[in-house]
Amino acid sequence: MLRLTRRLMAACCTAIAAFATLQCVTASIVTQPVVVAARLIPRGARIGAEDVEIRQMPVSDGWDTALDAANQAAGGIAQTDIAAGQPLFGAIVSRRPVAEPGQTVIDVRVTGTVDGIAAGDVMDLVSGTPCDASAGTTSSRDESAGGRSCVLARSATAMDAAHDDAMTGGTLITFALTPDEAISIINAQELGPIMAVTAQ
Repeated sequence: MLRLTRRLMAACCTAIAAFATLQCVTASIVTQPVVVAARLIPRGARIGAEDVEIRQMPVSDGWDTALDAANQAAGGIAQTDIAAGQPLFGAIVSRRPVAEPGQTVIDVRVTGTVDGIAAGDVMDLVSGTPCDASAGTTSSRDESAGGRSCVLARSATAMDAAHDDAMTGGTLITFALTPDEAISIINAQELGPIMAVTAQ
């Protein structure tokens, strides 16, 4: 019985010593905060605070360009698909959205209140000129009831905030949209004002 007790005591002492050693090793590892995706973030999506979390990673030169605070990612646009648990680097998070495959990017002269439009906002582009008033009408154009206006593009993505047009003194916003929509807008800009309205 005494021998069994001694064996149990020896085993406990060994386990305690191993645990203490592990704690010392863990405590000696220097870590740094790194922002990782809390869930899948699709390419082109605006990143919210709930989409990311902070993890402590061993200090490494590989984290030099990694984001280390949640507010660095919140409000940014994913430049590629970001898998859950993937660290976020500056190159894959931008304040500028990305055009989808098959889209083109053009500057659009807009009228009306545009101060509230931010990069990543999805807007419909509407002309005050009826759809049949200009050449190059495409099937994507949608005339409003009564024919007083024409929807030139639906769900166009603002690539930046409004900026001044140095040549005309007007206001420009860069939008990503389909080639057909771009042609319609280029034609319509010569005939009348274009408004950006929140997409339905």
